Amino acid sequence: MKQTIEYLQLSVSALPAGARLVRVHPELQADLAFGGFGPCYDSNTITEGPEYFGASYWVVDGGDGLAGVNALVARWNEWGWTVEDATVDGGNSARGTSSDDYLLIARISSNGFLSLGGSSPCFPFENGTDLDAQAPGVIEQP
Repeated sequence: MKQTIEYLQLSVSALPAGARLVRVHPELQADLAFGGFGPCYDSNTITEGPEYFGASYWVVDGGDGLAGVNALVARWNEWGWTVEDATVDGGNSARGTSSDDYLLIARISSNGFLSLGGSSPCFPFENGTDLDAQAPGVIEQP
């Protein structure tokens, strides 16, 4: 969880000063989920298998549209991540993947708003892991 949130925070720092990540966009009626842990398996028969952590946010105050995606892509390239940028072919998203399988995805909504999500690689479930933990509601630039 901690590393995923850190990558999101470091990503938003690539955007103009004042940009932040929020679950509830002030101009939209679309809230994003609280984020948290989820199973990495497809079967309902497994109760304690590998888990991942994921969270998604709206970008507000400084990171709209294509300019925001371009800034994020540039940051992920600086880190040496594998980047797939669908915006170069008219798409609305880009994704960066670290060498250890952390994933960040930026998407432009139909009305030009930018969202940013991240997820961890799968990890073994360990007793004591707080699988009810949620991502913070707001992520500010460092």
